[in-house]
Amino acid sequence: MKLLKSKLLLLQTRTFCQSSHLHYYSSNNSILRNVTNNLNHNSSQKVDLPSGGRGGSEYKNSRSNDSNPTHSYNKVRRPKKIVINWRTGTERAQMAANSIIAEIFKLNEKGDIMFIAPGSNKLESSNVRKFARGLDLGQYGLSIVNVEKVSGFNGNRRQVPLIKIVDSEVALRKYADELGKRKRDELVELGVLSKNNTGPKRDTSLKHIRVSWRINLDDLEHQKAYEINKLLKRGHKVNLYLDEGQQPSKDWILNFQNTLTDSGSKDSISKRDKAQRKIVLERIQELVDEWSTTPAIEGTIYGKMIMKLAPRIIPNDNKDKMNLKNERKKERQLKIQERIERKKLRESTPM
Repeated sequence: MKLLKSKLLLLQTRTFCQSSHLHYYSSNNSILRNVTNNLNHNSSQKVDLPSGGRGGSEYKNSRSNDSNPTHSYNKVRRPKKIVINWRTGTERAQMAANSIIAEIFKLNEKGDIMFIAPGSNKLESSNVRKFARGLDLGQYGLSIVNVEKVSGFNGNRRQVPLIKIVDSEVALRKYADELGKRKRDELVELGVLSKNNTGPKRDTSLKHIRVSWRINLDDLEHQKAYEINKLLKRGHKVNLYLDEGQQPSKDWILNFQNTLTDSGSKDSISKRDKAQRKIVLERIQELVDEWSTTPAIEGTIYGKMIMKLAPRIIPNDNKDKMNLKNERKKERQLKIQERIERKKLRESTPM
């Protein structure tokens, strides 16, 4: 009887333990299911956080548009392409004008320019959009004469091109030269031409002398005449540059040629200055006549002038040299007499 009671007690105890064990695992599984469900629910929600890194940071929130997250401060500003629809001139003339305008915007991104007012001959400021409006490319074109350094509002110096309206033929010729230069540069880059052959050969026999309109006649007849004729005797070509005699810059010859057509008007100088310049010009022609052929002259006495001299061919025969010398002596005497008569005429005529 006691043995039966012991077995029954052991069976009850085992049944209780199994049921408790099952209840424990059941409770744990329920907790795990709840945790898993919570994790899955949380993972399905998108959380936006600021992303850091080099070069600044970009912050996104729920209000930002995911389809276009780029902000205005991240956008790259591209330069606007300036297009001018010309209504006059040939296609070549329009291409030449567009080339100058493109060069202007390279020098000054706003298109600011300077120009010399025709009436007052004063330097004025403008913008190329306004300046080129209404320009007849059938007759005129644009040219960059110089690049001025102008102080801005913040104290920094900026480049402002000095623009001039020129004849259409001059603009087309300069444009053709520019295209030729670009072509040569391309051939050099491709290896077809060497750098030594890219430009025209320098004429070592050509000499350049600058003469002021205000030169003293005594200096002209002695120092300058000796300098010029000495070069002509040696067989050199000589270019004389006549102007107001301002301080020459490094590229004064190039600047002189670019502004040669800006010769001014008859009213730009006084009658006294005009008479002085005529005397200087005539005296130079007389001084170089013995050793130079008839000079080629560019420009006018109202502005700038270039006188191109070429040496005369000297005969080898002594007899021919003597005849030539006597002939030139007579010519000089005749010119001196003509100069004296002109001087008397000027003195008798009131200024």
